[in-house]
Amino acid sequence: MSVASIDDKDRVVLKSDVRAISGMRKGMRVLLVPSRGRIEILLLDGSFSGCLDGFGYAEERHEASKFIFKR
Repeated sequence: MSVASIDDKDRVVLKSDVRAISGMRKGMRVLLVPSRGRIEILLLDGSFSGCLDGFGYAEERHEASKFIFKR
């Protein structure tokens, strides 16, 4: 577990150990899923399928998908 901070440009700063454990790399895209009092961060490398049991996300129907998943 780690505490992140928000810098003066409103960017969330994650510590290197969190990035290493999660497999995050510079330039990697992530999906942010906000809910009450928390935010889920999912790596967009194709491996997050099935991570959120009961979460009915369908990329092709999602309003923001045209911005998040530009082809």
